[in-house]
Amino acid sequence: MRALPMLLCALAMPAGAAPAPQQPAPAVAAAIEAVRQGRSPGGCFYSHTVDRWRLLDSRHVLLYAPSRRKPWLVEFGNACPLLREGDPIVLEGFNGQVCGQAGDRLRARDQDCAIIRLYAITPDDARQLLDAKHPPHKPQTEAP
Repeated sequence: MRALPMLLCALAMPAGAAPAPQQPAPAVAAAIEAVRQGRSPGGCFYSHTVDRWRLLDSRHVLLYAPSRRKPWLVEFGNACPLLREGDPIVLEGFNGQVCGQAGDRLRARDQDCAIIRLYAITPDDARQLLDAKHPPHKPQTEAP
């Protein structure tokens, strides 16, 4: 009789069901749109030169290549809901270059995230995106 509840639980969730993609926070979505506005996607970097990366939402990451002075806004074709800050990543592109072209991808946590656009952005743009994701803490003042 114990097998029946387990079977019902297994049938309630479709095989291969994944968590629903999270919608980006409004502040992050607005910051991404502000950074993309007036820019055309383009440019390339070598995958082995990535210095670090930061997760913005399930469809966007900020990465730095070839150094921390050169940030890129990377957009995925589909959400990558299992991607987490600090995950080891592998970037793949033609001849080792990532250009936002067909075949460019980021792999992490058994996910294959197709990269569809790259935006070369400024360090100030990168700070704007990170501040939207993690707003600076404002100390509270005590009431008199």
